[in-house]
Amino acid sequence: MQEERKKASKYFDTYSFYLGDFRVISVLDGILHADIASMLNGAPPQEAAALLHSHHLQMDSPVDVPWTVFYIDTGKNKILIDTGMSKTFVDLDPISMNNPGPSLPAQQPRRVFISGHPVDCGHLLENLRYEDIKASEIDTIIITHAHADHIGGLVDPRSESLAFPNARVFMWKEEWQFIMENPDVLSNLNKYNRGPVPEIVQLKYAQQCLIPVKDHLTLIDSEQTDIVPGIQYLNAHGHSYMMSIVVTSGREKLLGLADAAILPLQLQHPEWHYTNDLNREQAANSRRKLCEWAITNNALVASPHFPFPGLGHIERKEQGYHWQPI
Repeated sequence: MQEERKKASKYFDTYSFYLGDFRVISVLDGILHADIASMLNGAPPQEAAALLHSHHLQMDSPVDVPWTVFYIDTGKNKILIDTGMSKTFVDLDPISMNNPGPSLPAQQPRRVFISGHPVDCGHLLENLRYEDIKASEIDTIIITHAHADHIGGLVDPRSESLAFPNARVFMWKEEWQFIMENPDVLSNLNKYNRGPVPEIVQLKYAQQCLIPVKDHLTLIDSEQTDIVPGIQYLNAHGHSYMMSIVVTSGREKLLGLADAAILPLQLQHPEWHYTNDLNREQAANSRRKLCEWAITNNALVASPHFPFPGLGHIERKEQGYHWQPI
């Protein structure tokens, strides 16, 4: 991996390097301001306190979680892995409010903020321009899963038009069907308590971001399918019907972790859940599987939510794993 250049700032940041013949850039879209307690679940209190103490943290410690998008130029394709979240709201119509739940009373249609925590986001296009990359040049967008901070940059929130008008959008078929075609999706989602944003809001947000790209969409249902030459999906179900990304150029590999882990601490205890995981046991199994895959393949790992630029390697440590940033 050869570093090309980087620019240091809190919200405006890029980090460029080469993976084999591919140019890859970590592009910061924004930052979520939260605390550890709101993100971790299923951790025995004493164990969690001891581990956090070793990192000079507590459960109520504030944490800034980056939202990093990865740009890849293969020489033939110009690709984004997810799109960050420039659209920060969802418009709820009367139909969507028929079963609003206690935190969303059935009143007049209204615009609702999509995040349960403060965010500063929507800087993807500006940071791409810093690297002399225009939105019109992006020809491929690969979606790992349909959560707000991964698909909210598909549309321009000012006009609801496509933010990347010339891009083909690729998505795992089960994720699309779960959000867009499953009539029982809302009742299924409401079985889970996955954080501060009501499930109806998350669902409607995803639909409002995905409907505009429908005519540009290709659904993938095989891990053996090249999305573009050198890039494939790898099953990471659990957080949703999420897929991680495998990038291969020459002898070098990169594993896009997506949201299999939100905090590096989760790698030390893969069984500790993230609040927003849909199937927590499955998510824990995927975390272990991806860690083992990265180690076995000596892959560089890219995480959209680990400290910027979100790049490093995973090592085995005791019963879990250790994150070694570049």
